[in-house]
Amino acid sequence: GAPQEPAAPSGRPAESPRGDPAATPLVESSSTQTDLESDHVRKLEAEAASLGEQVDLLRGSFQDYDALRSLVQNLRDQQRQQLERQERVLRQEMEIFLQEKDLENEGLRARGDRARASESKLQRELSDARRREQKVLGDLRALGSRHAKASEELKELEGFCEQLTGKVEV
Repeated sequence: GAPQEPAAPSGRPAESPRGDPAATPLVESSSTQTDLESDHVRKLEAEAASLGEQVDLLRGSFQDYDALRSLVQNLRDQQRQQLERQERVLRQEMEIFLQEKDLENEGLRARGDRARASESKLQRELSDARRREQKVLGDLRALGSRHAKASEELKELEGFCEQLTGKVEV
């Protein structure tokens, strides 16, 4: 702080020889005190200016921080929206794929049903053809038997005719 005058034994500042404290040589101490006070004021003003600059820097930093925070939030929102869009697109593609597979399976089932129906029809036709074949074979055997019997009867008739012709000639 400011230099103090030497203290009297009472602890108060020493008085001038006339006993008037105002008569002390204040010119020298007053200018020294003023210089010191001016230095102190200049230092306080410089410190205040420095603090003002720091406050301005902090304000700028906070504004930058808010801007960055806002930017990060916007980017997160955009990324979330993009992911939601991609998820919707993937779900739609999966739905389409599943529908295509269902149609494919339906087509394969229908083809299989047609194949089974065709196979069933062919089995019936084959069974009918085998029955007809058995009937034809039975008919052929019967015809063979009748042919053999008719051949025998024909031989008998020929023999009988020869006998009759022989008797007529005689």
